[in-house]
Amino acid sequence: MVAAKDREGLTKKQRDFCLAFVETGNASEAYRRSYCCERQSAKTIKTNAHRLLHEDAIAAKIAALRAEIDGAAVEKLALSRELVIDDLMQIVEVSMGRKLVKAIVYNKHTGKPEEVEISQFNMWSALRALELLGKVDTIGLFVERSKVDATGRFEAMSDEELDAHIDGLNEKLGLVKIEDLPKLGYVKAKGKRS
Repeated sequence: MVAAKDREGLTKKQRDFCLAFVETGNASEAYRRSYCCERQSAKTIKTNAHRLLHEDAIAAKIAALRAEIDGAAVEKLALSRELVIDDLMQIVEVSMGRKLVKAIVYNKHTGKPEEVEISQFNMWSALRALELLGKVDTIGLFVERSKVDATGRFEAMSDEELDAHIDGLNEKLGLVKIEDLPKLGYVKAKGKRS
C-alpha cells in the first residue's frame, strides 16, 4: 500500500520526520521517532535518515519549518526585549521617586482596603536598573569585556600539531588549504612559518 502524500509531496511519516528533525537536530533520532525501526540496526537507521534529509521535498519542508521558527523567535525576542526595557524604565522612575505607584492598603480603623499612591526612593534598585539598561545591546552604554588567553594551549604544540589543528579549523570553516592555491590560479607564497 502506497502512503498518501500531502500537497507538499510528503507522507505523514515524512512530515513527522521533518518536525522531529527540526526539534532535535538529529536525523537518526528523528527517523526513530517517525518510523517503525525497532528491528533496524543503528547503521541502517543512520543511512535511511541521511537519505531522507537529501530528498528535495523533505529538505524544503525542513527549511520552511526552520524559517518559521526563526521568524517567530526573532519576533518574540523583540517583544521580550521591548518589555524588559520598558519594565526597567518603570523601575528607575519608581525607585527614584519620579513616579507614584498605586497600592492597596488596609485602613487600621475601618479594616477596609483603600487604594493609595505612594512614592519611595530606593537608590540600589534605581542603580541596578540603570546598569542593566546601559548593558542592553541597542543602548550599549556599558559593555562587558573579557580577556581570552589561549597562549598556553598552543605553546606546547609542535609545528606539525599546530598545522594539523589549523587544517582542521580551516576545514570546518570551508577554507582552502595553501597547497590547493596553485590549482585555483593563485601563486603559492614562499617561506616557512617561524
